[in-house]
Amino acid sequence: MQHRRGLLVLGLALGSSSVLLYILCTATDYWVMSTTRNEELNIGLWRRCSNATGCEAIGTHDVPGYIRFSRGCMVVACILGGLSSMFVVAVVRKSLGGKLMVALGCIIAITGILVVMAIIGYSINCIGDITDDTLSKHPGHSIIIGCCSVPMSMSGGVLICLSVLLRRRSGYLPLETDYDADPS
Repeated sequence: MQHRRGLLVLGLALGSSSVLLYILCTATDYWVMSTTRNEELNIGLWRRCSNATGCEAIGTHDVPGYIRFSRGCMVVACILGGLSSMFVVAVVRKSLGGKLMVALGCIIAITGILVVMAIIGYSINCIGDITDDTLSKHPGHSIIIGCCSVPMSMSGGVLICLSVLLRRRSGYLPLETDYDADPS
């Protein structure tokens, strides 16, 4: 019985950690890093930074569609993942039903798909936007952080669902009843 609680705690820790990494990934300016003869360029979702000209905001009116798409996916993933993690804690503390816990675990896992879509869309399109005199261009730290957070969120969501389903299978928890109910 204790290992099921451990699965839940591990799943919640992985899911919450991945949300923190999503926020870090969304906020930083290192989605694509480029080096030309004259400058180093870091491009993010919100700003474009250069060692020659400093940082400038990527506007709201002339933003390409792939940046809007990536921004939207990342913001929705941050919000859904954060709210789901908070609700998992609330569900456990209030001893609510298992169906809600399974739904929240699935939402945490699905946020990983949103992040993958944002990263792929941005990476494919942004590489073509960098000027021709680029000596090197490569995915930045933010994309790497995003890629590392995806398996964490998916594993966390699956572990949360698994903790409920294993408990139900053992006869301790019908999906409609308390999560912390004692089987005696």
